Amino acid sequence: MYWTSIREKTLDFTRIRTRVSRITVEYYSTVPINQPINGLICNLPNHATVPFFYADRRVGGLGTCRLTDDADIWTIARAAQLLTCRDPTVRNICREQLHDTIRRGFRNEHPGVLPVGEYLSGSVDGGLYRLRYAEAGSNLWTLARQAAKRLGVRIDVSGDENIRIVADDVSVSPVKAVRGLRKVARQRYTRDLISDKSHQGVVATGLSLEDKSKDMARLEQDTSCRRCGKENETGFHVLNHCEEGLQLATKRHNTIQDLLESLLVKQGHDVTINNAIPGQRLRPDVEFQLSGSRVMVDVVVCFDQPGSMENAYQRKYDKYSSHGRILPLVVGSLGSWYPRNDEIRSILGINGRSWGAFRFRARLAAIQGSMDMVCAHFHHGAPNPEAEDIPPLPVEIPYPVD
Repeated sequence: MYWTSIREKTLDFTRIRTRVSRITVEYYSTVPINQPINGLICNLPNHATVPFFYADRRVGGLGTCRLTDDADIWTIARAAQLLTCRDPTVRNICREQLHDTIRRGFRNEHPGVLPVGEYLSGSVDGGLYRLRYAEAGSNLWTLARQAAKRLGVRIDVSGDENIRIVADDVSVSPVKAVRGLRKVARQRYTRDLISDKSHQGVVATGLSLEDKSKDMARLEQDTSCRRCGKENETGFHVLNHCEEGLQLATKRHNTIQDLLESLLVKQGHDVTINNAIPGQRLRPDVEFQLSGSRVMVDVVVCFDQPGSMENAYQRKYDKYSSHGRILPLVVGSLGSWYPRNDEIRSILGINGRSWGAFRFRARLAAIQGSMDMVCAHFHHGAPNPEAEDIPPLPVEIPYPVD
């Protein structure tokens, strides 16, 4: 009973995991690779060659990993790792399930010595073409066989404790399978980019002449901001500290402030915007009366690290707390939501649906504003950046009708 229970749980786990992975891959593989990535992220034309995205950065590629390839790589790696697991119980169960899968595929025609390595490698030699997948069912081992066939990977099972995963000129152990197979995939796309007959492979061909240098990663010696030149050009600086981006940063802030004002007006509050506190130079973004007391809500868009958001909240609190009740609204530049923002909803009694819609729109406004800042930053110095067609994010969620 103990062995049967472990075996059933292991089979269920592998089935669920491989099924979820395959559904994810099938869903995302339906998205055309050149449309959203080129237009919004890489800012490349639609005719950019596909190998450019996955080729080695040494030859000018992006060095990313294709999702369908990565799913196959992880399937092969996990199968090999389970077969060499240190836990003898898990290892024996997995090997027995693999042997049972091969026997079912052969029905009653299987040879005396099961061709484990050939099966996992996707080979059709030696009678393996007669396998009936319907009889064997779908599990981790059938998926690993199909993945190895797609990637051209050979799994060398020369002993109980010695399994090697071989592809092209790379041979790795199961522990290092993911890294090794990703290297193989990257090398293949690099060769495809170099052999591209159009103009897009010309530079890659020249850069590939030197295969040991890492100069491409160090060609840009000056890391200071290209606009203000005062700090290193990092995401933190571009989105929050660059003086040249203050106009767009203010626009991003005001968009969220307008959303907040609209929400409070719909909730029946009589709000004032940017009114100076009597005798002070402080101007809270939004101010209104609640039970005869002054309540202020001040919006701040900061970097998305938890420490930065906590510090932003505390600064606003220290700045206004002596003048009334202050409720800081902290949103990250990349759409993060500070948990204490929800205190505003609790204190003002805003219903969950309206607050959820506001939260979504506020985070989206932060992301859109940050994208505008990044585009303006990287187009700095362009001959006519206004003439370039930068498609906006086509998302517009109206407030629900209460």
